Amino acid sequence: YFFTPIADPKAVMLWQRTLCESLGLRGRIIISPHGINGTVGGPLDSVKLYIGLAVYKAGTDADNGTWLNTDDTIARQIERAEETGADGVILYAVDYLDREETRAEMANARAAIDAFGA
Repeated sequence: YFFTPIADPKAVMLWQRTLCESLGLRGRIIISPHGINGTVGGPLDSVKLYIGLAVYKAGTDADNGTWLNTDDTIARQIERAEETGADGVILYAVDYLDREETRAEMANARAAIDAFGA
């Protein structure tokens, strides 16, 4: 997980509650000043699957160094997400999208993003 501060957790809670109720979704969403995490389900036409991809790991020794030895991990994850029927991907965290250590990874990911759903 990667925590991103939420300035107004109560506003996010009200937004999520309204959204889920309007779509007939049920589940649990945890919202705090430190971030948000949740799982919801409901009618198939109301649910979309987005898979979160950890760009912040690119260029680091995360996961036993696997991110140091490749620059196409995110691209491969995007392709796999599409194969599994995901509606999209979420790249986090935004401040890592254009860092020196993630540039090669993101350059390769752009082609996979452009091809997603095409």
